[in-house]
Amino acid sequence: MRIIGHKRIIEYFSRVLSRQKLSNVYLFTGPDMVGKTTVVNWIINQTNDEEINIESAHSDIYTIKLTDDRKEIGIDLIRDMRLNIYQRPTSFPYRFFVIYNADKVSTAGYNALLKTLEEAPPYAVVFLLAKNISGILDTIISRSQIVRFFKVDKDEIRKFLSDFYSEVDLDLISSLSFGLPGKAVRLAGDKEYLYQEVEKVKKGLEFFQMSSSEKILFIDRFIAQNKKDFNTLYKQTSDMINIWHLILKDVLLIKMEMSDRINYIKFKDDLYKIAGFIDKNRLIRDIRGLYTLKQNISQNLNIGLNFHNFVLQNI
Repeated sequence: MRIIGHKRIIEYFSRVLSRQKLSNVYLFTGPDMVGKTTVVNWIINQTNDEEINIESAHSDIYTIKLTDDRKEIGIDLIRDMRLNIYQRPTSFPYRFFVIYNADKVSTAGYNALLKTLEEAPPYAVVFLLAKNISGILDTIISRSQIVRFFKVDKDEIRKFLSDFYSEVDLDLISSLSFGLPGKAVRLAGDKEYLYQEVEKVKKGLEFFQMSSSEKILFIDRFIAQNKKDFNTLYKQTSDMINIWHLILKDVLLIKMEMSDRINYIKFKDDLYKIAGFIDKNRLIRDIRGLYTLKQNISQNLNIGLNFHNFVLQNI
């Protein structure tokens, strides 16, 4: 199993596994597609000769995921896990429990989870996967070994792609991956997904060349197209903000005469167009505005209103 980046994390768990001293609870934090699930899969496979993917059904692996129709993981799912945690493993030396979106558990769910973790048998290993720890109950954090995952260097992603994929645009895919190995692999293997991500960048470049009224209309259309459920809308808007942030960062680098360091090298002409009519102070204000925008929508505040405010405050 090839893992892109995260060398220190792998080295740490290699030592832990050699001593057969896995803890009861690990909290993996970091952005989606950074490699948290891949590392969990690697750890599980190191404990047994049997090669398995945790996405497949296995009696010793229990997973909980946040589905599109839910805003949070409820107590019902945690109670089901509690019923399973006392069953002894059948083929692995441990029973593994993986909770995705662990920062989206309900208050009642957290209380039930805390009780479950306090009484977990020694053969149970729980992996809590979350973007960050800010939404997780302090008592859960205090019982967990925290492992932080950071984005992987673009050159390391390029090296992996060049070793395992032929006929792919390394500059394009590495720039679209945001330092996320899982995203890079999907971009390299899924042409439709690659096309969609390229279109997102193109729309972002168009956005910063629009008038304020055109920007408002763009936002309204975007929200109307993605409003079928909050989770989908939140993910789509977060992705868009990340792209906008990188675009503005690249434009700022051009203004600072550091164009050799820009991310979206394939879109250099459009970046220079934007740099031609936005001054440095405006760029810095816009970048700060995007940070505030992302913070606001992460708190379930009105997405459309916050996007409108961003445009109106940065005219």
